[in-house]
Amino acid sequence: MRKPVRTAGAWAVAVFAAAGLAACAPSGRTDRASFEAGDSAKFGAAEIEAARAQVLEEFKSKRGCELLRLWYDEDVSNAAVADYLQYGGGSQNGAAADDVMVLLSDFHAGRKADPSLNRGSDYTDWLWILVRNESGAWEVKDQGR
Repeated sequence: MRKPVRTAGAWAVAVFAAAGLAACAPSGRTDRASFEAGDSAKFGAAEIEAARAQVLEEFKSKRGCELLRLWYDEDVSNAAVADYLQYGGGSQNGAAADDVMVLLSDFHAGRKADPSLNRGSDYTDWLWILVRNESGAWEVKDQGR
């Protein structure tokens, strides 16, 4: 005669193992992403590169996703910065327009991506809003479409 406790215990182990495997989705992949930076009257190449590096680092937290393309477009950035300063976090944190930059990206959310994303989908024109902190380093303050 089998004991129900063992059966329940086996099910509990199976459930925890499945949950553990789901949580082990790989970090966001960035190694194959292309990068393009158009001309800028607002930021130098080193500033754009520093912002790029920060987005690449932040993207690693997007488990199960792959960054396909990252770029800076000054016209799009300026429009998004204006919105951020008027309606977003910039309206509360007092950021100056010269200390805010927006990069755009395309990425793929794999089947092990965070459930808040549509798994198996491609995201285009994803905005990364970066604000320069007091030490001059860029920090990602917001992201999305």
